[in-house]
Amino acid sequence: MEKKKFGIWKILLIILILLLILGIVLLIRPIKNFNIIKDLQEKMTTHVNSTNYHIKSVQKELNGVIITQDYYHKDNKRGLFTETSDSGEISKLLLYNNGERTDMFIETSGEKSVKLDTGMPINMPLYNGLEMNNKWQTFLACFSAEIEEIEYDGKSCYSIKGVFSPDVMYGVEENGSYIEKDTGLEIFHLMDGVETKKMYEFDNVEDSIFVEPNIGEYKLIREE
Repeated sequence: MEKKKFGIWKILLIILILLLILGIVLLIRPIKNFNIIKDLQEKMTTHVNSTNYHIKSVQKELNGVIITQDYYHKDNKRGLFTETSDSGEISKLLLYNNGERTDMFIETSGEKSVKLDTGMPINMPLYNGLEMNNKWQTFLACFSAEIEEIEYDGKSCYSIKGVFSPDVMYGVEENGSYIEKDTGLEIFHLMDGVETKKMYEFDNVEDSIFVEPNIGEYKLIREE
């Protein structure tokens, strides 16, 4: 009888050890992912409060349309210049904000028009695409995360999939990001087949960027 009880306890102990080993194995990947994401978050925070930066993004739509955006931010001034290329036709939307008002310049099909003081906000913040509400939420997200080291555009990056931040819009199918190791900045984003490449510059935006085109060359759009 004593041998039988000892045998049962031995089996239970083996099961417990196996479960413990399994638990440790299952935690290895999320812990590794958590440390990577935490490191990238910390690096990104050094840029979030920048008041002088330029973001260039090139987005390729599924229908072949290419949208190029240049956003300039210096203190209270903003500039957002969008160029859309569709089957060889190029149109431009230029937004200037001098800290007091936003003027909009439109160039399309050989026509130029301008609307003054649109009241339109211009903002493309340096957001942390991996930011979560707290560390516990970050750790839970790391269970579904797929992270691997890659080279992209000559830079050492992490390819990250399956991490869903409340600050980022996601599609219903394929989603993923390439994030630069050294900066924590997202330099490539994929959402349902739409690819967006991003480039960044800091502390070199000059006031000349915010000088508006000659209004006399544009047709004035008046409020009705």
